[in-house]
This record gives sequence, structure tokens and C-alpha cells, in this order.
Amino acid sequence: MVSSYPYPPQFLDWMRQVFKNPKPFIVSCASAARSNNLAGFNIDWEPQGKGDIPTSQDAKDYAEFLTIFSDAMHGEGIMVSVDVAGWSPIWNLTSIGQTSVDAVAFMGTYVADPGEWDKQFALATDTIPA
Repeated sequence: MVSSYPYPPQFLDWMRQVFKNPKPFIVSCASAARSNNLAGFNIDWEPQGKGDIPTSQDAKDYAEFLTIFSDAMHGEGIMVSVDVAGWSPIWNLTSIGQTSVDAVAFMGTYVADPGEWDKQFALATDTIPA
């Protein structure tokens, strides 16, 4: 898993740097996968943005990055999944559903209230292509 936890405030800035120049990140991940005999990566990036909120352009750039990253990993025989939810504008579910990731994990159903679970499940099933 490549996670943004523990959610440093500068994580969104780091994501934007990776979007502009993904090659070093991709090379590092491919190397780590080969060295550790990994079958895949799960991207769980959750920018918390203390004052800096992800924009619709960030969401577009994220989806484009996911395709570039996935295509590169697939060339190495490595699968890619991504975690998404509805609480950040970084996750444009329609755009992410059109990327070449192998699987999408929807975190919006991590709720205690059954009514909210139903709402989040409907959001996921209505916007993420099967």
C-alpha cells in the first residue's frame, strides 16, 4: 500500500509534484516491486489539505496519474488498485473509473450509520463503471 497516512499537511503539494513528474515515483515503485516480489500496489492517497483543498484540476491530474502509473506497472506485471470515497474532491469517481487501475476500493461505506452506508453505496454503484 502506498498511503498518505498520517496525512501530513503538505501531502497535496507532494501529489501535485508527482503529477507533474511521475517518472521518479514510477521507477521507485517498479524497483521496490521487483526487489520485494510484489504482486501489486494499492494507492490510498487522502490529502487532508489544511487550508489547501484539492481542486477539480487536481482530480483530473490524479486520474491521469493513475492511468500513467497503472500502465507502467502493468508493463512490469504488477497490478494497481486505488482507494476512493466521496469526502474529497480529489476523487472524481467517474474519471477514476475510466483509468486503467485493476480495482477500485470504495471507502465511503466505512460508516456506522446504515442510512449513510446505503447513500455511499449508491454513490459508488452509480458512478464507478463495473
